[in-house]
Amino acid sequence: MKWNNDMIMLVSILLYGLFLAGAGMLMIQDLETEWQRFRLRKRLLVRQKSFEKTGGLWGHLEELVSADSRNATALFRFFLLSAVLFLVVLVTGIRSLTPLEAFISAAATGSMPYLLLRTRHEVRKRKGSHEGETFVSNFISQYRLSSFNIFDGIEQMIRHHPETPIMNRLLTRLLMELRTTADPIRIRRACDRFSNAAGTNWAGMLAYSIGQAAESGINISSAVEDVLIQMREARQLMEERRRLNGEAVRIVIYLIPVLFIGGALLSVKGMGLGWKDYFHNQFLTSQGFLLFLASLFLMMINTLLLEAVNNRQFDF
Repeated sequence: MKWNNDMIMLVSILLYGLFLAGAGMLMIQDLETEWQRFRLRKRLLVRQKSFEKTGGLWGHLEELVSADSRNATALFRFFLLSAVLFLVVLVTGIRSLTPLEAFISAAATGSMPYLLLRTRHEVRKRKGSHEGETFVSNFISQYRLSSFNIFDGIEQMIRHHPETPIMNRLLTRLLMELRTTADPIRIRRACDRFSNAAGTNWAGMLAYSIGQAAESGINISSAVEDVLIQMREARQLMEERRRLNGEAVRIVIYLIPVLFIGGALLSVKGMGLGWKDYFHNQFLTSQGFLLFLASLFLMMINTLLLEAVNNRQFDF
């Protein structure tokens, strides 16, 4: 009887969570329309601030979400998903945990969308950095073919070299900003945004050179060649590091899921515990629920650490 009541409560929580998520998705367009109307009351100020980098936590989240999606409602969906996860775990955990433990567990679960976004953002930056050698080589070729005209060189680079999609997207944004202003300050800010989005030293040196060419029209081919030479030396060091660390990645990625599934099978098949009792002990008791959340959270942390150690950016 207790098991049936627990299952009814768990299913009810999940249904309420899905209902709230669905209601949010249905209302998302209306909320976005009202938000845009509110912002357009001071549209000139908004237009001026669009050339500046937004700071603080809000700017950081906008940068992460906009990198994954250009949809205007992406940030709202991010907050909605985080809130739903927080509430589902909070309501589920409050039955078997203390209020403080339930809140901490819910907060950790609600932060997982941010961790996933941050991981994807860092992975994208690393992938873009690995395009660097090809990107810089193609860039200097198109720059020379365009008679050292930086604007034509960037345009030809984007048009004829789709093999570097991540860096081309950043370069497209940079070209649009450079062609809408002749103000040296805004040119430097645009180049800084390009450098920060790429997140590498070679991108910073390239962005500085592009900014100098856009401001004064000087020939930057020698400077870009120096960047390319240093990148070729960094490539050799990166290949050696990849060979040394490949085995550790495979061990950690598969170890935690196999141990969790193996523990479940051992409990049911080896100890004679029924599946109903197993799920009850795992999700509807304080010890089992905390163990599950800790395993899930630690797996996420391990993934982040592996990404940080073994998939470092291609840089010098």
